[in-house]
Formats: sequence, C-alpha cells, structure tokens
Amino acid sequence: MPYRLKTDETVQNGVRRIADEQIERALTELQNTDLSSSAIIHQVRKRSKKVRALLRLVRLALKERYSQENARYRDAARSLSAVRDVTAMIETYDALYRLYAKEVDGQVIAPIRRYLTARQQVVMADDALVEERLQAFGRTLIDGRGSTAVWTLSDDGFAAVAGGLRKTYRRARTAMRIAYEECAPTPFHEWRKRVKYHWYHLRLLREIWPVAIGARRNEADHLGAMLGDHHNLSLLRDLLLDESDCSLKEEAIGTFIGLIDHRLSELQTRCKPLGKRLFAEKPTQMLERFAHYWSATPGF
Repeated sequence: MPYRLKTDETVQNGVRRIADEQIERALTELQNTDLSSSAIIHQVRKRSKKVRALLRLVRLALKERYSQENARYRDAARSLSAVRDVTAMIETYDALYRLYAKEVDGQVIAPIRRYLTARQQVVMADDALVEERLQAFGRTLIDGRGSTAVWTLSDDGFAAVAGGLRKTYRRARTAMRIAYEECAPTPFHEWRKRVKYHWYHLRLLREIWPVAIGARRNEADHLGAMLGDHHNLSLLRDLLLDESDCSLKEEAIGTFIGLIDHRLSELQTRCKPLGKRLFAEKPTQMLERFAHYWSATPGF
C-alpha cells in the first residue's frame, strides 16, 4: 500500500498500517540476497526514516509513546550510518566529477576516488560486523512490529496530525533562517533534516488535495535533494582535510576542495529562493490552509 493516509480509515488505523508496511518491507529487504550489503543498508535506513516521519506527524496525539518509538528507529538507523557513509562518499565524488568533468583534469583527482574506495573496502570487508549490525537492526524491527498494534492516538481526524505538521514546518522554517545566518554545514544539515520530514508529511497527507500537495511535495523533494548533496559534500570536504585520515597529495586535495566549495556555494544560492517559497507562510497560516484542505476532502 502507498505511504499515505487514506480516506476510508481512521488516522490511528492508518498510522498503524503504514508503520507495519514499512517494517515488513524492511524485513523483506534484509533477506534479499539480490542486494548488496550497502544497498540493503540504504533501503532499510530509508524505511526507518519513513517510520520516524510518521511518528513525528502524530507526535502530540501519540503522547508519551512517541519518544520511545522515535528513539527505537533513530538508534537502529544510526547503528548503520558509518557503513552507509563510506558508500555515500564515493557517490558524492562521482556526482561532483560528472558535474565538472570538462573543467578538471581527472588524473589529478583520481587518487581521491581510489582512497575513498579503499576506505569502503576496509569497512565492508568485516562481513561479520556488517551482518551483526543488520541482524540487530532486524531484531529492532521485529520488536517494533510487535508494538504498533497498541499505538493509541488521543485524537482523530486533522487534530491527530495538526500538531506534528505544524511543529515540523515551524522547525524547517526556523532552520532555514539559521542556515543562511550562519552559512555553515551544521545548520544546513539541520535544515535538510527538517525539509525531509516536511516532505514525508506531504506524502502522508497527499489525499487531502493530490494536485496541490503533489506540486509542493515535488518542490520539497528537490530542495531536500540539493540539501542532501550539500551535506555529503561538506562531509567529504571534512574528510579530505583531516590529515590523520588522508595521505593524499596537496594538489589532488586542493583541486577537489575547490570544486566542492564552488558547488556548495552554488547549492546554497539555488536552495534559498525555493526555501523561501516553500516556507513563506507562518506556521499558523500553513496549518489553517491544510485544515481547510482536510475538511473539504470527502471521507476525511
């Protein structure tokens, strides 16, 4: 079933259904022998993020259980982050090189990719450790599956989602302001996380006006992708500047850092007008608009 609340179910039943679906899909992916370990990790971490976004949407109606369940999926995904990051760094290198292939001597920066590949091989070579973490992740999912049946919301209808929708939107709006005030990697990463949660909420609420919500969802997805690139580039930049972890030649590092800095600046410039449009309304105004969408939707 799609990742969205449906008009023929209560919000509580919809939340339970969606969580169960994501957990079951993750458990299936953990057993998929056609996928590499890195691909499995990428997929199941996305499932965890979807469950956490779902929890955030109904966080106020879920009351005390929210913190417990959110921590469960947050910690599970975090245990796999180091394994995922080594692959993400290679993907980030490749994307940046494709973008500037005509402007840079590939032979000069090629040692960087070899270095990143060697790091990945070291991490992934410990099959026992990777398998242990995947099994632990699976056990967490099984435990989580056992608890969704007792998730109880204190409200139904729009009241069940209003608090979480408003809080996530407000935090994204605030994070955008801080990111451009400080112009540093950490606040941009924080903004990215808030944008992604808002995007997930738009997916969950798409039924209240598919066309309008769909257009907004696409723009939020685009913004989240650019901010994701910004985060990965910042991580790669820090990695290459850490002399304790990297013995590459200064020419290679200097050339590649130059490309990273140019791309970071470009991304920050492109994200700003899109962010201003998406988060133009005050949280109360946004919430009132969505409440009207909800009440006008047959079945809701």
